[in-house]
Amino acid sequence: MGRISQTGEINSSIAVLNHIIDKLESYKKTIDIQSTNYNIFITDLGLAYGRLSVVYDRIYQQEKSENAYQKAVELIGSKCNISSRKELNEVIKKIDKSAQNSR
Repeated sequence: MGRISQTGEINSSIAVLNHIIDKLESYKKTIDIQSTNYNIFITDLGLAYGRLSVVYDRIYQQEKSENAYQKAVELIGSKCNISSRKELNEVIKKIDKSAQNSR
């Protein structure tokens, strides 16, 4: 996740991530659990929660950060070998680096 430093950028990041999470959570009810798409979908949802946790961490919103982190671990912890905030941050960084390299 890129550097977020200004209040407006932080608020925008939180708003966008919450919007993505809301949309994915509502879509979650309609997707077939047995499909391959479901696994990809759950990973995307878990990463959105993980990113939200990182943003909340940066603005010292510990309770909100912990809630988002726990949701991320619930969704992708075992799949991505995540058992700590550091491991979650590393997964996010690897995905971001991979995305940048594919451009």
